[in-house]
Amino acid sequence: MKKRTGHQAAESVLECGFEGGKLTIVRIRNGTGPWRFQVECNEALTFDMLDPEDQAGLAPITRSRLFGTFEEAIEAIDQYPWTCHVPLSVQEEYREAVWRAYRLKTARGTDSSWEERHRDRWQSACGVEPNQDRTPNAD
Repeated sequence: MKKRTGHQAAESVLECGFEGGKLTIVRIRNGTGPWRFQVECNEALTFDMLDPEDQAGLAPITRSRLFGTFEEAIEAIDQYPWTCHVPLSVQEEYREAVWRAYRLKTARGTDSSWEERHRDRWQSACGVEPNQDRTPNAD
């Protein structure tokens, strides 16, 4: 999905959904400069269910600082249990990097039941055949 923010072109690289929101990595280009990456966490649905006094001090949408590489942005989303979320879209040129990050995070085994539940969806979103072994290089 492409969107324009002022004179900057922004497009979604990775989107995953969870109950009440969506986690997205977007890439942003200012003119002809290099791509920069930003993490957006949209919890507007959850936010809207709160009473006004509970909403105080909270933001329904948060955005990270800009990162110089996709790898930095994917590391930044590790604070969220993104591998337990449903993948909505993965831009084709980032599928291998997302699958590698998914495999590294799930190897830690933090939320294995949820991760296993969505593994087939992540494989499909990343263009990985179900029986294809694409174990990341541990070097």
